Amino acid sequence: MLPQDESLEILEEFLREHHYEKVQDIPIRVILQLAHLVLKETAFVDGNKFYRQIIGGAMGSPFTLILANIFMWKWEKNVICSALEPNEIYGRCSFRAVRYSSTLDIFEKERRAIRLMLLYNGYPSRYMDTHFRKFFGHSMSKSSMLPFIDSENQFLAMRNTVLLKLSIKERDTQHRIATVPFSEKTDNRSTEEKTTRITTISK
Repeated sequence: MLPQDESLEILEEFLREHHYEKVQDIPIRVILQLAHLVLKETAFVDGNKFYRQIIGGAMGSPFTLILANIFMWKWEKNVICSALEPNEIYGRCSFRAVRYSSTLDIFEKERRAIRLMLLYNGYPSRYMDTHFRKFFGHSMSKSSMLPFIDSENQFLAMRNTVLLKLSIKERDTQHRIATVPFSEKTDNRSTEEKTTRITTISK
């Protein structure tokens, strides 16, 4: 359940942070009044009893769904993003883009999509440029100059370097495999080949 007052505060913060002074010519003040009305004045009658919702909002309402997403935006921003290192998000995205792109053209499209996603979520261009240089500086060369990828061969060389590095999931899998207890005694019956016979009945 959404806490009503806190949700309204977060809605206002979201609108101001994303520079929405008006949404479809409706000012923030009016949007907040309407949101207050929807959240705090939800009521229904069952039999002869009148009920008013005092926690959360009507779950079938499209507005409540949007408000829940905005509430989660704030929570993720405060809890998850503050726990990550400064370049964690961009580094992971760049690492994934290099690993899964088979050509320079596909990689460039993926990199642009990552950049747009981060811009949309409020990351400044300077932040992205700094971490882009840092990531590709580690992946391509030992020099401090900005690495430019201008040919397919350079991209493939960088991709081969990155592919040698284990992803977080691969490291976790290797760790779990290494910690599995292994006994040298094996049961002969378990090593025998097992077969399954499938029979079909014709009509």
